[in-house]
Amino acid sequence: MADEGAQLEMTELVLQEKDAKARLEAIERKLVEPEARFDKARELLLKAKAAYERCLEEVRPLRSDKILVEGELSLLADKKRELRMQARLAEGGGIRPGTAEAVEALQELAGDPAEAKLRQATDEAAADQALEALKARLASE
Repeated sequence: MADEGAQLEMTELVLQEKDAKARLEAIERKLVEPEARFDKARELLLKAKAAYERCLEEVRPLRSDKILVEGELSLLADKKRELRMQARLAEGGGIRPGTAEAVEALQELAGDPAEAKLRQATDEAAADQALEALKARLASE
């Protein structure tokens, strides 16, 4: 019986092996076309990556130079702005442009500050005199 059982088991294994080989062949037939496309795509991807790396090597130093030149331009613009401001200050007698006009407009609205101080001093003196007169009158009563 052991021989018969072993032979049946061997037959079952041979059948399973044939079935597995048939499935493998079917899968391999189905893989032929997709694997060819996959290989082409991988090859294309590697070529594109190499082209990207070459372009990147060209672009990197140019980008670096661009940043340096932009920094120089920014410094030059700052220097030009400073020179213009100094020229305006020199033209305006040492004050910022527009300040003199603003001061004149305020003086027209509020009056001369020297006159305002003189009026305030006069008003204070008059108030002091009125207070002294009131004190004198109260003291005499």
